[in-house]
Amino acid sequence: MSFENEMLLIATGAYAVISGEGHPFRYRWKPMAIIGVLLVAGVTMGSFIGQEVQELVSETGNTWWISITVIFSSIVAAILVFGANSLRMTAPGIFFIVMVTSSSQMSSGLGLKPWQVGMWATVGAVSAWILGMLPALIDPHAPERQAVENLEKAVEKYEKSPSYAVQERHGASSALNTVWVALKDAGIISGGRVIRKSQSDLVARALTAQNRLAALNEDVTGGTEYENLSATDPHRVAIPHGRLTAPYMIYRSIHRYSHSTLTAQKIFWASILSGMISIAFGLGRPDWAIASVVLVLQWDPDEVPGSVRALHRLLDSIIDIGIFDLVHISQPAA
Repeated sequence: MSFENEMLLIATGAYAVISGEGHPFRYRWKPMAIIGVLLVAGVTMGSFIGQEVQELVSETGNTWWISITVIFSSIVAAILVFGANSLRMTAPGIFFIVMVTSSSQMSSGLGLKPWQVGMWATVGAVSAWILGMLPALIDPHAPERQAVENLEKAVEKYEKSPSYAVQERHGASSALNTVWVALKDAGIISGGRVIRKSQSDLVARALTAQNRLAALNEDVTGGTEYENLSATDPHRVAIPHGRLTAPYMIYRSIHRYSHSTLTAQKIFWASILSGMISIAFGLGRPDWAIASVVLVLQWDPDEVPGSVRALHRLLDSIIDIGIFDLVHISQPAA
């Protein structure tokens, strides 16, 4: 008895585990749960819309009914990209949610009803959540401790770099930001104060590394660029406050010229255009076109990086198709 389709759907829900990677366990459950719910909801709605559209195509013979799936996927992509940019999410962002939502609209051939599609995706999401939280039983404070260790290594690497290389400085500054976020999410600090005294040693190590980094930056800048190094200004070396709340970050992005809004608009129109072109040329899988758009544009890269990323995506697709063809051709005939 084969369960290939069911295993594929379980895998779509299992993508939720990626969203919790590196976060303290006290906070990790939340992003995994939210992303898991979005994955399941996207797959279920996509499957329902896809099956309805396929029935219309079968009855009328008009493939342009597939444009409904393109519009739906484009709206979902635009909304999610707006949220991801507003919340300053890191890679992979919302790519997997858009990918599985779009792909599920082509699931009519799986022989499963929408509620079954959602059920198997839920199995994957729940399994991912459990496995993502399971290491907490072994070492509940490993993520925040690892973040501090990574910071110390990054600062040491910066110290040893020739002429204090910009790349190493950026790496150390990023590691510093990651540490303070991790300590806040772990409930160790809040409002610029140590809350959990039992782990104050991690805060002390983070402050020591921050002081070292601030001193190095002062040597490099001569004390003239602190406005660009707010986290490492030696005159303001202290425990920072926590990040802004999610509702406020979304609220301040609700503006027609905000980065989040402009990026969402680009995603929407690029998805519509690519999906419609796919239908017009009879390519049959507009969901792949939309997924490619999101993969390239979801962070609204500058012209050169965006062009390079698009070229990488194109070359990767060509190489993958070539490898698949070679494997397929090499298979002996049945």
